Amino acid sequence: MVEPAVAAALHDQVIAAMAAAKLSGWKGLLSEQREYLDDFWAGADVEVDGDPEVQQAVRFGLFHVLQAGARGSGGRSPPRA
Repeated sequence: MVEPAVAAALHDQVIAAMAAAKLSGWKGLLSEQREYLDDFWAGADVEVDGDPEVQQAVRFGLFHVLQAGARGSGGRSPPRA
């Protein structure tokens, strides 16, 4: 069960996120996500020589770290795969 104060805070966050999304529109959301991902990959990408499957696995793991960090920080919504 969620405490009333937590539920109220989550409600307010959802309302704010929806208002921001409505203002920026679909193209604005896409642009923000592209910028967010570009910034992340510019500083977090790891290149592995050899097996392309290992490279893909490393990048997939980094993407999960990105999602978990965004989810846990209360910042932007994490990108979707």
